[in-house]
Amino acid sequence: MRVWSSLLAVTLGCLLAIGPVAAQDPLYLVNEETQVSKVSFHFVEADHVFDEDDLETQIVTRGPGFWDKVKRILPFVRAREYPFDPVELARDVYRLEQFYEQNGFPDAEISYTASQFDSTDNEIHVIFSVEEGPPLIIQEIEFLAVGGDQIFYQLPSEIRNDWIEFRQTITLERGDRYSLNDQYFIEGQVVGWFRNRGYAFANVYTDVRTDERNHLVDIAFVIDPGPRGYVSEINVAGNESVSDRVILRELPFEVGDLFRQRDLAEGQRELYSLNIFRAVNVNAPLDQPRDSTVAVDVTVREAQRRYVSVQGGFGVETGVNLQAEWTNRNFLGGARSFTVGAVAQTGIGASQFGNDLLPERLYRFGFSLTQPYLFTRKLSATVSPYVQLESNPQLTAVGGALTRAPGDPLDIDTRLYGVNTTLLYEFYPYRTLSLQHTYQRALQRNRLGTLLEEDSTLDISNIRDLYNRSIITLNGILGEADNFINPQRGFLIRPFVETGGAFLGSDVEYFKVSTEATAYRPIGLGDAYNLAGRLFLGRVWPFGFSREALFGRVSEVDSLIFENRFDPILFYAGGATLRGWDPQLAGPKIPRPIIVSREEDGEIVADTTGFYYEPLGGVALAGANLELRMPFPGLGPNWRTAAFVDAAMLGERGFAFDDVNVFANVGVGVRYLTIIGYIRLDVAYKLNPSFEDLRRPEDVFRVQHGLQDEAEPRFWRRFNLQLSIGPAF
Repeated sequence: MRVWSSLLAVTLGCLLAIGPVAAQDPLYLVNEETQVSKVSFHFVEADHVFDEDDLETQIVTRGPGFWDKVKRILPFVRAREYPFDPVELARDVYRLEQFYEQNGFPDAEISYTASQFDSTDNEIHVIFSVEEGPPLIIQEIEFLAVGGDQIFYQLPSEIRNDWIEFRQTITLERGDRYSLNDQYFIEGQVVGWFRNRGYAFANVYTDVRTDERNHLVDIAFVIDPGPRGYVSEINVAGNESVSDRVILRELPFEVGDLFRQRDLAEGQRELYSLNIFRAVNVNAPLDQPRDSTVAVDVTVREAQRRYVSVQGGFGVETGVNLQAEWTNRNFLGGARSFTVGAVAQTGIGASQFGNDLLPERLYRFGFSLTQPYLFTRKLSATVSPYVQLESNPQLTAVGGALTRAPGDPLDIDTRLYGVNTTLLYEFYPYRTLSLQHTYQRALQRNRLGTLLEEDSTLDISNIRDLYNRSIITLNGILGEADNFINPQRGFLIRPFVETGGAFLGSDVEYFKVSTEATAYRPIGLGDAYNLAGRLFLGRVWPFGFSREALFGRVSEVDSLIFENRFDPILFYAGGATLRGWDPQLAGPKIPRPIIVSREEDGEIVADTTGFYYEPLGGVALAGANLELRMPFPGLGPNWRTAAFVDAAMLGERGFAFDDVNVFANVGVGVRYLTIIGYIRLDVAYKLNPSFEDLRRPEDVFRVQHGLQDEAEPRFWRRFNLQLSIGPAF
């Protein structure tokens, strides 16, 4: 108690000298039980550079946030306490002063004399008063050689133009506010520029001269490039089962090449991408002679060669999911990866958002062999044979009812085996071209019972469809972005081309193209706001028998059979493209009953258990998304909000969208950043819903078949809620 009182007396002495502020209790009543109720900042100057969010990251003293206040009013929930520490408060003042000095404000004054204490609740509102003062302004900035001359004149002629272009990219110029962080950043840029052009031992020293009276700064970056070096040897260490040859072939340089620092970073990334090393370090040791020869060390630590992975999860639409894999990371040497795996998408516990649709089920077993180096380190190949059983309730035909037969607990309607062969070319990190050939031999059972039209006697319940799919797909990821996982600035383009036909031995014939372009741009102060936009466009051209069947120019039975083949190829809207609709349900759709058959006393009894909408899709799709991503006031940097608008056109026939459906929605969302990415919750409002969108599939079905007079619209069906992981696009 005596120690705490002494510390309090020292750190709050200035407060006691001033005396209590009006409408508050004396600060000398603060004790070891005092809690912080709030932390805020008061800026003396109306025009200040840094805001509260910037300064909060520099201090330790904290007050309760939004969720802490919520917990205080909830029963059986204990809210976190925020004890007041006067010593830490004094340290916070020092931290803030250092922060301002490093950012070019040497005369900044920080105090907490305006803090307010409430003895009734024994809480203190800590108020930091901030007076930034005049900043240091850069008067002169130079890049010099060790002797004092301009570095430009000591560079080889072949890289002088590169230096001029690099110099133009440096953002710190005359008239800018001086910042120690900017200084360090430019030092790193300059060193990197030289080391990427052969100067393995380049160093930069900064001479800063300050005119404190006039608040002016002269900066001279003194560069000592050293000799230009070439790779003289590459030393590999730490590998056990992987040979030196495999490691060396993944490096983008060899003995005799001009040294480039970026090549070392790329080689390290390439070795990590083999998924066989748990640690990789590629560097040029500094404790070597500073001459024209450069030794490079490659040190690796191998991961466990064989491992078993078992994963489980739950999806709202797919239910309980299980996946198991056994992998050999260095199969037969050469860093090949061999994996045997099984997947079970059981449908247990799945929900279809009130549509009562039977969930999709999938059971798959197969293996894959990946060759990471195929003639070049940028090209890899994967071969994946598999056997698959599916239950896809949406593979139905016009005019029928979805049925489930007794004695079939898995409800399997598709059995197939096939092999995928993929060539992947990575020309830049995260920018790839992929060429894939898929061959499948499929047997589908038609899920439909007798057609429901009264004048039809066609029984299609026992139809089996045996066919081949032989498809070639080419897709890629192109563009430039600051972060390819969660981009904030830049653009990405994803082209897609796919074809299948008799010339490939395929019973499904079509040509399909699509592209998606996204752009990201920060706006506002400090890049706190981000604008993201996406355009997407696609078209599929069926030909041969596929065209005749898709457009109804064949027999009724052939049309019913073929629809199952072609449904996965058509375009659909909804879900990620239109957040106001569930996946695939924006556009033309048909209400279907779900009829489950059961055996009772030796007889088959059929029960209608629910209804759902079957999406029909289209042969053309075009649309756009626009999203403004913003901070969430009061909840910290991990929380974000968003406002968005989505629109799409789905064409049933022809690229001109002659039978077109146009849809749009607006919405808002909340995002929270976790170690696995953003958890995203969006709520969207349909601006132009169709007749079916506002009505239950059961009501629409009954109206269409004369079982009731009308179907009442339901306003709440204008809204759609989506919960997912990762950015929207």
